[in-house]
Amino acid sequence: MDDVGTDSEGTAGLWEASFRSEMQRLRVERGLTQADLAQQLRDRGLALHQQTVARIEAGQRSIRLNEALVIADALGSDINRMVTPEDERKAWRKMEDGRQALGRINTWAYRFVSTRWEIASLLDGEVTPKIRAAAEAWLGEHDADAAEHAARSGKATFDEDMAGYFRAKEQSDEDVRAYLRSKEQDDG
Repeated sequence: MDDVGTDSEGTAGLWEASFRSEMQRLRVERGLTQADLAQQLRDRGLALHQQTVARIEAGQRSIRLNEALVIADALGSDINRMVTPEDERKAWRKMEDGRQALGRINTWAYRFVSTRWEIASLLDGEVTPKIRAAAEAWLGEHDADAAEHAARSGKATFDEDMAGYFRAKEQSDEDVRAYLRSKEQDDG
């Protein structure tokens, strides 16, 4: 049973543990008590009581698929996010932060180059010597190398974030395999 995706009990146990953890985290983050969440679930047609919510969060009761879907919706999430282990969620958030930072750097670099190009094109037309001197001074202070350096720095940060994600994913996969091996030894 080396293939993690084929062992429904071990993988399901990890997914369910992640779901329970995220369920409790989101509930608390939204300022809801277990009774409040139970009421929201009942309002959505899922007849759960506070005690059942407590048992699910404590791992004393399994979560049914229809319950997981309604709970995720009530907490403003989706089932995929809720079953993803915390270390993977952190890696995804870090990767998204890096992607956004790279986007901001690219926007800045584009504006920089566009402004530089506009100033250079103005210099080709008839301008007063004073405007030409000011524009040339600005161009000299704001060399295109600065934009390129910023873009390269952003890409390096993004690449580091991606590498961190893949290291976390690899560790998570290894943790699942180790858990399954321990289950096999316990069962065998």
